[in-house]
Amino acid sequence: MPAHTFYANIYCNFNAGLLYYLYELAERLTRKGALEMGCKDLSFGGFIIQKRKEKELSARQLAIAVGITPEYMCEIEKGRKSAVSDEIMDNLIQRLLLSEKETELFYDLAAIARNTVSADLPEYIMANELVRAAIRTAKKNKVPDEKWEKFISEIIKKE
Repeated sequence: MPAHTFYANIYCNFNAGLLYYLYELAERLTRKGALEMGCKDLSFGGFIIQKRKEKELSARQLAIAVGITPEYMCEIEKGRKSAVSDEIMDNLIQRLLLSEKETELFYDLAAIARNTVSADLPEYIMANELVRAAIRTAKKNKVPDEKWEKFISEIIKKE
């Protein structure tokens, strides 16, 4: 099944309120993480510009390397286009040599620009009933970020 069909099915079957809750939570945590990583511009396009400049690449060079036109790259960087394909996102991650944390931030910023859940999460969420139950419970009970941070810390300690 093509990725776009898979994600379309997930979004159609996904509780809209849950999706909105995940989006809001991701946006808050992403902004915090971006600031901790020293990102100056907290937009998807701004992140690409920052990483591109760190690698000493022009927008034209990066566009050609990832298989899009320089004009399209300009639109992405300026925030006028946010819906890049999974293939282009993977190419950008590889060409910009993003670390695991940078890749997660990249996915989150792309999702915020699209007003959706990060592309690396829906398949996991939909495959795990307990994850969906936990998120719905947290949404229903308006769990604050501090409790999520504590929960994440506990998971990391157990690994």
